Amino acid sequence: MNSILEIGKRALLAQQRGLDITGNNISNVNTPGYTRQEAILSESDPINYPNFSLGTGVFADRIRQYREQYLDKEMRGAISRKAGYETDGNMIQRIQTAINEPSDYGLDTAMDDFFGSVEDLNSKPDDIANRETFLTKANNLAKTFNSVNTNLTDLRQQVYGTLSNDVDQVNRLLGNIAELNQKIAQSKTNQGQVSGTLLDTQGQMLEELSKYGELAINRDGNGAADVTMNGTMVVSLTNPSKISLLQNINSTTGEITVSFGILDKTGNQVGTYKPQSGELASLANAYNVTLDDKDSSGGFSLRKNLDSLANAFVSKVNSVSQTGYGLDDIGATPPGRNIFTPAASGGTITAASIAVTPALLNSPRDIPASATVGTPGNSDVFLQVGQLANDKSFVNAQSARAFYASTISKVANMGADAKNNLAISDLTKTQLTTQRESIVGVNLDEEAVNMIKFQRAFEAAARVINTTNDLLGTIVNLGR
Repeated sequence: MNSILEIGKRALLAQQRGLDITGNNISNVNTPGYTRQEAILSESDPINYPNFSLGTGVFADRIRQYREQYLDKEMRGAISRKAGYETDGNMIQRIQTAINEPSDYGLDTAMDDFFGSVEDLNSKPDDIANRETFLTKANNLAKTFNSVNTNLTDLRQQVYGTLSNDVDQVNRLLGNIAELNQKIAQSKTNQGQVSGTLLDTQGQMLEELSKYGELAINRDGNGAADVTMNGTMVVSLTNPSKISLLQNINSTTGEITVSFGILDKTGNQVGTYKPQSGELASLANAYNVTLDDKDSSGGFSLRKNLDSLANAFVSKVNSVSQTGYGLDDIGATPPGRNIFTPAASGGTITAASIAVTPALLNSPRDIPASATVGTPGNSDVFLQVGQLANDKSFVNAQSARAFYASTISKVANMGADAKNNLAISDLTKTQLTTQRESIVGVNLDEEAVNMIKFQRAFEAAARVINTTNDLLGTIVNLGR
C-alpha cells in the first residue's frame, strides 16, 4: 500500500509542476522576451523483483525552454541593421533641416538671388538702388553659407555627444551581461538546469546591445554568453571589457575623426572596434565623412562640398571684379577691388569664412562693374560676373547651380536609400519575429489544452490516493 501511495504522491507533484509551468506561460503571454517552457515528465526508476519489475511512478525530470539559437542570431543581425538604417534616415532629416533645403531660405535661392541681382545691375549699372540690392544679395549669400556651416557644425557636435552616450550605454550593457553570466552560473541546479528568467533577460540584453553594433555570441555549458565585437572578446564570462570613444587629430590637415577602442579592466587598450552596422557605425560615418569638412576618406562630405563651392565663389567673382572700376574711380589702373574678402596667403575660403568685403558693404558706388574708367553706364565687368552662373568650370567641372544641385541630390538619395533599406530590414525583422514566436512564443490555445491535461491527471492521481486510503481502511478493519 505504501508503494501505491508513493506513486500517487509523485503523480500529484509531477502534475502540479506541469500546472505551475502552464500557469507561468499563460501569465507571461505578453511579457517581452519571454520564452515558453514545458515540464518534461519521466518515469521513475522501477523496483526489480525476481520475477518482475514494478514501476514507481513519475517525476518532473526537467523544464524545457524553447530556444532557437539560429533565429536569435539572425534577429540580432536584423536589429543591428535596422538600427543603422533608422539612424541614417534620422541623420539625413536633420541635415536637410540644417541646410534649409528644399526651402526659400537655402543656398539654392541665395545663389539665384545673387545672380539675379547681377543681371539687374547690368541693366542699369549707374543705378544706386541696383548696386545696393546687389550688395544685399551678395551679403545674404555669404551669410547663408555661414549659417548652413554653423548648423552643420552644431549637428556634428551633437553627433559626437550621441556617440559618447551610446558608448556609455554599450559599457553599461557589457557590465550587466557579465553580472548576469555570474547569476546564470549560480542558478544551475543539480540536474544542470539554469534559470529561464535569467536566460530571457540575457537574450533581451544581447538584442539591446546589437542595436549599437554587430555581435558574435558563444555560450558555455551553463548558458553564460561570451560576447565578441569585431573579433575582440568584450565579455568573457564574468569579465567585461569597455568600449572607449577616441578622437584622432591629423597633425598635418587638422582633421578630427572618431574611432572606438576596446579596453581591458585595467584601462589598457587591447583592440579596436570598427562597427559595420548599427547605430555606432551610422553615427561614426556621419561624423567622420558626411559632416567632416576635412574628410580624407574619399566619401561624400557635405561640408567639404560647401567649402569648395564657397571658395569657388570667392575666387571666380573676385578674379573678375579686380579688373573693374567703380563710379568714382580715376586713373588708368583698376583699384583691384574684391567683392568677397579673399583668403589669406596660402589659404582657402570656406563656408564658415566667406564674407563680403567690409569696405564695400557701405559703398555701393565702389562696386567695380565697369571695364573702363569714367563710364558709369558701362557694365562689361559685371556681365562677366553674370556669365559665371553658367560657367561649367565653376567648381569640379560643373556650374555653381549644377554642383550644388548634385550635392543636394546626393543627400536626398542617401535619405531615400536609408528609407528603402529600413523598410527591407523592418520586413526581415518582422518575418524573423513571427518565425521565432511560432517556436518560442506562448500559444494560449495550446496552454489551455495543457492545463486541462494536467488538471485531469492531477484529479486522477488524487483518486488513486483516495482509493488507496479506502483500501488501507478496509485492511485495518479486518483486524477488528
